[in-house]
Amino acid sequence: GQGPRGAARGFPTLNIHALLRLENDLWIGTYSDNLLRLDVRTGRIREYSGEDGLDAPSVYALCLDRDGLLWAGTNSGICRYDPAADRFVLERAVGDWVMDIKAGPDGALWCSTVRNGVLHRRADGTWKNYRREDGLPSDYINCLQPTPGGVYVGTQQGLAVFGKEGVTALPVHGDIQKVVFDGKQVW
Repeated sequence: GQGPRGAARGFPTLNIHALLRLENDLWIGTYSDNLLRLDVRTGRIREYSGEDGLDAPSVYALCLDRDGLLWAGTNSGICRYDPAADRFVLERAVGDWVMDIKAGPDGALWCSTVRNGVLHRRADGTWKNYRREDGLPSDYINCLQPTPGGVYVGTQQGLAVFGKEGVTALPVHGDIQKVVFDGKQVW
């Protein structure tokens, strides 16, 4: 075949939502054009779709965890890459857009959703869902940022942090689109 629909037309026509560089591969998450893996040395593109285990054609988030596993957040779930089989495995059906995935230093994964709050995959593989009733300012989560002091959560209605005491809403209001940690402080 000609490769992915978007790649056949050229990368400028793709709606790209996630990028992750892993050695000589650039993983590219797209809106409705599946997940692409570009070998930066050869220019070869491999497309991953439902036939390769992805649960949906839109990939909004990519993350590499501390064990070197690649995770993909789609418009309906969370998939894990199996390099031995060169395919994805659905880890958790969410029924919602997974917009961000971040790995914590303890082996946990933190996943943001558009309507269902934060999904936390603990290091032991069990899952917990946090929502507004658990202390988040909103169930619409834009972004996540792990830090040594906790995981900061940017929501559509403010900022919160997961710390040792649980979830704490911070006195920062509004639509928080991005949280950055520079090694010393949170921005």
